[in-house]
Formats: sequence, structure tokens, C-alpha cells
Amino acid sequence: MSQADINAVIDQFRMAARRSLQAGFDGIELHAAHGHLLHQFLSPLSNRRTDAYGGSLENRVRLIQEILGAIRTEVGINYPVQLRVSASDFADGGLTPAEVALALTYLESELDAVHVSSGGLVPAAPLATPEGYQTPYAAVIKQYVKIPVIAVGNIRTPAFANFILADEMADMIAIGRPLLEDANFGEQMLSLA
Repeated sequence: MSQADINAVIDQFRMAARRSLQAGFDGIELHAAHGHLLHQFLSPLSNRRTDAYGGSLENRVRLIQEILGAIRTEVGINYPVQLRVSASDFADGGLTPAEVALALTYLESELDAVHVSSGGLVPAAPLATPEGYQTPYAAVIKQYVKIPVIAVGNIRTPAFANFILADEMADMIAIGRPLLEDANFGEQMLSLA
């Protein structure tokens, strides 16, 4: 991408934020995980740039930083903005939870929360995916940032979700598949709160 391309992408994110606000959305989650463009800039596996957007972690996080700044010009400081990250690329030389946590220290002043996932950049997978397999990544990141951390990934029971919160590995839980499998899952979560 040329600098002109990058500037255009930043402006497109800014305009998307404006439309989100106009449409009445309650917040924005900027997707920097699962091999999408912002993940590609952040990961040393895919970012081979030699300009201000490549090389050091500070440079690789620059695009996300500039996009967040543009989003904030549209939505202000009181509108929730969170970032979804892949805390591990599951490959040598790729992102690790500690490196992603350090990247977030450049970004957290513009964020209200971080949603911690993993993978998606290269065709590598974790060795196993037991219940809550991504929760340790959230726990590492929580040690570095002051903003709320959201855990996700094979969290299938209200009891396990509450355990994650009680043990302070994360501040919030994101769920997907359990809601598709059981329409009453949310009510079960509330009954245990």
C-alpha cells in the first residue's frame, strides 16, 4: 500500500465511524485480528514494510493508532471504541501475547476495551482448543493495560465464564456459539451472577 492508499483507508474507517454513529450503534469494535488488514500490519509475519508502518512494533502499530485517532475525531471520547486483537499467530516469529500487550500500550488511551482472540493470519492452529483456550492470552494482556479486557474462545458454560471473571483473568466475556446453540444461555448467565 502506498501512503495515499493508507490515507484513504484511514479516511474510510473515519467515515465508517461517522455512519455507525448516525445509524445509532452503541459502540465500535475495530477488527485487528484473524488475518484482516490491521492484523497484517501488526504482525511481523506479514508486515515486511521498511517505512514508518513496518519494522519496529511502534511502526507496525502506527496504522491502528492513526485509524483510532480518526475514529475518535468522529465519535468523541464518550463513545465506546474497542479493539479486537489476535494475541498469537501460532507461528515462530509471529505475534505473542506479551508483544500484543506492548502494542496496546500505544493504543489504550484511545480505547475503552480490548477483545482478545488469536490466530487467523497463517494456516497454523493451536495445539488444542479446550474450554477457554484463549483466556490465558487475555490474562497476560490484562497485566499490561488499564482498560477492560474481554476473553473469548470456547467459553461454553456460565460457571466457567464466572470463574474467568472471579479469577480476574478478564473483565468481560464474549460468547458466540453457545448463544447459537442455546437461546437461553444469556438467561443462565444472569441467573448465576
